[in-house]
Amino acid sequence: MKQAKDDGFEKFIPSEPCTRLHSWDDPNARTQHLYAVTLQTLSNIFEQFSPAFFDLIILDEVHRSIYNKFNEVLEYFDGRQIGLTATPANYINRDTFLAFDCTDGKPTYLYSYEQAIDDKWLVNYNLYSARTKFQRQGIHGVDLTEEERNALLEKGLDLTSSGLKNTTRSARMMRCKA
Repeated sequence: MKQAKDDGFEKFIPSEPCTRLHSWDDPNARTQHLYAVTLQTLSNIFEQFSPAFFDLIILDEVHRSIYNKFNEVLEYFDGRQIGLTATPANYINRDTFLAFDCTDGKPTYLYSYEQAIDDKWLVNYNLYSARTKFQRQGIHGVDLTEEERNALLEKGLDLTSSGLKNTTRSARMMRCKA
């Protein structure tokens, strides 16, 4: 919120009074023109405001704001709402597209990753793939503690050299060698 207030409101609209809203008891809670507030804080005090109090509400990370009480906050206010997210959701129980009347499943405006790189807002990444010592060498039965051996036995794994050799364990895809 500090970044939105300092680097946003105060930098680009310095003549407008703004504050970071922490609670309804904040002396600036009803006297400013611009507010920076988390949805979590607003969800605790939104009913203290009239539904028409805000003309415009801009929500960052809006994919997190469509659940239960947060959705209640969005529905309470009459002002225009702009939702920002890098990860829109289109699920039955949480749909950022429907929450913002994008019935065709497409955002009103899309600023792509590629465009952000071209505009120099982001830099492209390089994938670095590394294997750990464990992945390279596997598990050697003689290196296991008694507790680890007992845990493997309880899971039904054979600890003989033929049982551990070239064995893959669960989703971790661990290669075991005797």
